[in-house]
Amino acid sequence: MYRKCVAIVTSSRIALMSSRNLCAINSHRILKIVLLAMVAIAAYVTWTRYKNEMGCLVLSGKIPATKGGNSRSKQIHEPSTLSPAKRKELISRQSERSRVDSDQSILQNITVDFLTGRLVREVGDDPYIQERDDYFLPQNMTDTEIDHQFVLDGRSVCQDINNSNSSPYLLILIPSIVRDESQRNAIRRTWVGAAEQNRWIKEPITKVIRHVFFLGQWTKSSEWEMESVSNESKKFGDIVQADLVDTYGNLSRKMATALQWVANYCPGVEYVLKCDQDTYVNVPLMLRFLSEVETTRKEKAFVLGRIHFGQSEVARKGRWSVSEDYRLRYFPLYAYGHTYVVSGKAIPSLVAAARRFHFVGPEDVYVTGILPKVAGVTRLHAQCFAVCCRDIFDCEVVWNHYVSMTSANRPWDHYRLWKSVQRGECHPFTLFNYHLRKKKFGVYSPHNIMN
Repeated sequence: MYRKCVAIVTSSRIALMSSRNLCAINSHRILKIVLLAMVAIAAYVTWTRYKNEMGCLVLSGKIPATKGGNSRSKQIHEPSTLSPAKRKELISRQSERSRVDSDQSILQNITVDFLTGRLVREVGDDPYIQERDDYFLPQNMTDTEIDHQFVLDGRSVCQDINNSNSSPYLLILIPSIVRDESQRNAIRRTWVGAAEQNRWIKEPITKVIRHVFFLGQWTKSSEWEMESVSNESKKFGDIVQADLVDTYGNLSRKMATALQWVANYCPGVEYVLKCDQDTYVNVPLMLRFLSEVETTRKEKAFVLGRIHFGQSEVARKGRWSVSEDYRLRYFPLYAYGHTYVVSGKAIPSLVAAARRFHFVGPEDVYVTGILPKVAGVTRLHAQCFAVCCRDIFDCEVVWNHYVSMTSANRPWDHYRLWKSVQRGECHPFTLFNYHLRKKKFGVYSPHNIMN
């Protein structure tokens, strides 16, 4: 309030001084100020119209050419000339038209590999790792225990009403912790629930999809929290809780145990999609992408994700520190951990490799780099998986550029993006990360998300 008062007094003084000295100001200065003001107003009007036009591109179903995507013709509707009722009618009509797109059309804007122009490509290790292949041979390994008891075994996840294995096509495996119930609920109410119940508004989903939240035990959990997880499991039947301490250092052990659980309780699954809680997945695009990979690749045992290229040096200090048990200076090539796919054929080999190689953190290095190297499982790079290390925008998901998107750090991020997907509209300058845009655009709550 004090600052506002100071600003008002200062403005009054400036206005008074300006009025007194107006006659003393040179005429060319007045002209210059007027011209600058006119230029600023013209630039603002032009920029506003440009943003409105760009905001309508996704509604028209005609998306401009973007890096990594295919070109599509541009149809821009002039929102400034339409009344609110007409514009609403246009949005409804174009959204309805987009629902009848064919399976092939959903791949038209997907990001492809910039080297080959294909959806995926096989990768091999750099010369440093190749020269040390002997390090990953079985005779240099010791037995590792990955069998843990399950407080909640989640055996119903991959079973139908007749208590027989239903072998889902895609199992979505989401590591979680005890206290993240609100994040789990957001995922259930948005993209996961819509995928399992075929409620995805633009694309029909005919494949059998299941999801599971994989938890450990947290030493700081109260009795109330443990009881809450038990009740949550009874209500949704989608929680597996292993008898291991849930810490960042134990994440590799947790994922190895999760793969063992899949081998025991979902042996017929075609693909396992591991994604973090802060990741949104475009499930119809993912299914179409996997179908395309099936028809173009001969090998059926593979790990698929966005590969972290370049030599990744082993850290000996800090959060990502690795013990001296891993003696090499660099890691094998691995996929980013926020989203990756493991084919069902590869799971037995990876579980066997996990028994023969000591745990190494971080988890993505261990599961998608070291274990495939030990087991001889193919690693595939896909440019269309979640991006990192740059600004991320809503339209990259709504326009089917990527099969996944990370940085949904709060439940509202899932709700907000899901509402954009439902409506089939987005703004090309809207950042995906909720925290960078909440002051301007507000919050979508769970109470209005399904409206």
